[in-house]
Order: sequence, then structure tokens, then C-alpha cells
Amino acid sequence: MELNLSTNIKEIMTENYTSVTPGTLMNEVAALFANHDWHHLPVLDMNQRVVGMISSKDYCQLEHPLTRLNKARASKQNERLMSSLTAEDIMTADPVTIHHEASLASAIAVFLENQFHILPVIKNDKCIGLISPMDILQYIQMNNLIPSE
Repeated sequence: MELNLSTNIKEIMTENYTSVTPGTLMNEVAALFANHDWHHLPVLDMNQRVVGMISSKDYCQLEHPLTRLNKARASKQNERLMSSLTAEDIMTADPVTIHHEASLASAIAVFLENQFHILPVIKNDKCIGLISPMDILQYIQMNNLIPSE
């Protein structure tokens, strides 16, 4: 089977994802990153429209540097900070999105051009999934689209 770059990304995207709202406290976001192997969370409004993205890097940049040394004082400062900030305070607003009927080639072009690690997938202005380069690689592997040597 040959790789079809016109494949719609809705066939490749991750449909089961977790999101947060703009008002979600950062301590809740921190718990999501700590308890799951996620690197990005979409921030959705009440109508499921994407208003931002938070990466684990965004979150880590908030932590006090002494946290790495396991200092109790830094941990307390982090707790106060994380319980006072919301997702809206640190999210990247108005992130690039991709339409669910966009082609695999389009998604690859967006990833390469912008060096993104994830894109929210949109249908009727609502987030219906996420797509990452890893999703694309898994799709290629699962469908035996890797050329043999």
C-alpha cells in the first residue's frame, strides 16, 4: 500500500483528548500534565471553540527554579502561583488550527513550516480532535506504509 497524502486528517487524528477552559486553575493543569503523558492541552470555551493551547513547556517555565533542587520553599511558592493563575493567563491565544477535511499533506506542511507539535482539528468551529506528527507516524506504521528496503 502506498502513502496517500490526500488522506483526510479526520482519519488520522486523536479523537479522545482532554481539554481545559480559560478559567481552569493552573494547579489543575499541572495535575493533568503530572498524571498523564501529555505535552499539550487545548483551551476551549463553552462552545468547544479553541481559544488557546498550553504546552507542558509553558507550565514548566512557571515553576520556581529551586523546585529542581527539591526545596520546600520553592514548592510552596509554586503552589501559591499555580492556585492563582488560570489557563487563560499562560495559554498561547488563537493557536493555528486545521480543518478536519484537510489533507495529510496540508498537516505535514503546517508542522514543517511552523515547527508545531500538535494542531487542534476543527469542524464547524468546534474542536473535534488533535493531530500530532506522532499520529501521522503511527498511521503510517499501522497501515504498513513504510517502504521496504
